[in-house]
Amino acid sequence: MLKKRVLACVLALLCVFGMASCNTDGTGDEETEQTATSQTTQTTSGEDESLLKIVDGEKSNYKVVYSATADWWAYTTAEYISERITQATGVTPRVASDASEPSDYEIIVGSTNRNDSLGFDSETHDWTLYPIHIGVYGTKILITADKSIDVYKDLSFAMDKWLASAKHGELGISELMCRNMMNAVGSVDDNVITLLMQNLCVWGDAPNTPAERLERVCKEFTYYDADIIGVSEQDVNDWLPYLPSALAPHGYARLGGKKLYGGLDGDWNNIYYKAEKFDVIEWDTFWYSETPDVPGTKLPGAKDKQVATWAIFEVKETGTRFMVMNTHLHAYADYGDIRTQQIEIFTNFLKPYMSQYPVYIMGDMNIEEKHTQYATVLETFNDSRDTAKKNLSGEQDTYNAYGDKEADGDYIFTGKGDKQEILWFKVINEKRFGDYSFGENEWVSDHYGVCVRTRVS
Repeated sequence: MLKKRVLACVLALLCVFGMASCNTDGTGDEETEQTATSQTTQTTSGEDESLLKIVDGEKSNYKVVYSATADWWAYTTAEYISERITQATGVTPRVASDASEPSDYEIIVGSTNRNDSLGFDSETHDWTLYPIHIGVYGTKILITADKSIDVYKDLSFAMDKWLASAKHGELGISELMCRNMMNAVGSVDDNVITLLMQNLCVWGDAPNTPAERLERVCKEFTYYDADIIGVSEQDVNDWLPYLPSALAPHGYARLGGKKLYGGLDGDWNNIYYKAEKFDVIEWDTFWYSETPDVPGTKLPGAKDKQVATWAIFEVKETGTRFMVMNTHLHAYADYGDIRTQQIEIFTNFLKPYMSQYPVYIMGDMNIEEKHTQYATVLETFNDSRDTAKKNLSGEQDTYNAYGDKEADGDYIFTGKGDKQEILWFKVINEKRFGDYSFGENEWVSDHYGVCVRTRVS
């Protein structure tokens, strides 16, 4: 990975000094009313380069185009690009699907019906070297990736690079700028990671039995390309025999203790992680009880036995360490006092670590924002939905009851302070992951997943 990034930087330097050709079809010579214009600028090597004007004065003739048949991320990315340009220049390019009338002046996002005419070959592009492609094709700009979520995933780094030179009413782009934007994404350090938590649910009638939902769960995890995954209600009959083996070919290893129902194994609150990216420094499971190290124990008055699994990870490329806890608090309205005690237990456990590491605690907490327990958690932790630089889900709830109702309940909390930065937050409520989709009455679980993109330091 490091070698590829070094190569990417070398290619960028070659491009700057005119030693490597940059992919461009050139811009048209004709100027007409209400059209984009170009101007000649000097590169650092002294050679002329064409600068295509995206915003010129109080207008932009460009529209941001996404596929009308693509998944949720394509439209969201198009909206994001228009929003960032507006913030930088005060001018808003309109957003339209590729069902709209073609124009000579388009910023094309992802895979659309416009792409073939540009000549970009996604099959031969090295997505490991450049996880996102950005290029100028005549008067059009293409921003695409291997899958639509990858266009958005780290696009903010590319936009930061591009918009640094923008002014009110003024924004241009060149092939060299495109290359720099691609390098900004390609050089995103390994301390930027994706966390995802999902209550799997141990029950479900057809078409939502655990066996029927296994593929949907795996598609969600792999489409989001999560680095760390926390699951709950992974019982030993319906989930444990199948999920670990389904995720192993995708590079996931597993950590986790078990929750015991009497003498039977029950809900395993496992943490899955990319073994190629992280080393595990330390991990364990404890029980919410007066004797947390004793398996199968519970708090007085509790109906269920609940656990928390935690781990300290080290990023192999950087040596940065961070801590993740995955848990599942007591359900049922009458057990609020038990949840309060469980919150106190995990808070006291994590406090000594929060001064050392970025800390994340995720899981089905069975608390809503209106509950006093939620306010108690926020005394020590932050809700990633609130601190994210970009909240992609607004106030979307996380419990869906297979379509019967919605409520809060699932969270990714973080330690306070500057040891972690939440780049974006998402409740995974869509029913399409790339080319894979499922029906209106089919669900991943009776809970939506929760995902964050974060930087640890």
